[in-house]
Amino acid sequence: MEAGKNPYVHGLWDCVWWAVVTVTMVGYGDIYSVTTGGRILAMALMLGGIATVSGTTAIMVATLINNKNGANR
Repeated sequence: MEAGKNPYVHGLWDCVWWAVVTVTMVGYGDIYSVTTGGRILAMALMLGGIATVSGTTAIMVATLINNKNGANR
């Protein structure tokens, strides 16, 4: 936990922004959204990117497993 009050955290949306950026492992770059609308859009894109990568990975693994099971019969 941070010691003392962070002068850069002004409300709930700053906390949500920090949590999504941290959990998605996007990081804390030099260029970042500062408006609430920009942050909401960025969070949606981050979460959409995670969904796309995980969905693509799941499809690829399922295809490989099905091909392997079909070759063993």
